[in-house]
Amino acid sequence: MWKMLRVDEDLESEKTPRWLMVFEVPQEYAPDGVYSVSIPKGLVNDWAAVFEYDMARQDHVDDLLDYLVYFAYINEALRREGRADEVLSDPLALDPGQARSMIKGQLSEFKAERPIVQEADLNRTMSATVSAGPLDVLKSAMRERIDHDLIGKNQQMMSAYRKGLER
Repeated sequence: MWKMLRVDEDLESEKTPRWLMVFEVPQEYAPDGVYSVSIPKGLVNDWAAVFEYDMARQDHVDDLLDYLVYFAYINEALRREGRADEVLSDPLALDPGQARSMIKGQLSEFKAERPIVQEADLNRTMSATVSAGPLDVLKSAMRERIDHDLIGKNQQMMSAYRKGLER
């Protein structure tokens, strides 16, 4: 089981704003028990376009945000289990609908059998009626970065690119 410890600004990245997700993990994933993943803050818009998520649909938003958080965990675990063929390493290898279906299946499996857990940060949310942990805070920040216009433009570019590949 992976436990999200915190989410920080990735200060190592100078060009692209990034988040650094820090997890407590079993030693098989990291000898010191800490695994960090750096993701671009704009990735939510890029992946929404590549996988043709409809960001007006809440289930699509939830799936995409979960996949961004679970991506490293899913890939590490599948590779270690000899299921590397299930790792979505090339998003253009599948039709967007097939890719979304594969992602949804992986998320369903991982969330049911080995969810990422978190502890609420009571200091950060003293005034809130419900406490939030780093996972909740990250997903909220991701939601704020959703740019429907940019996604639409990128989806048009991806569609044209895919048509070019079919020729």
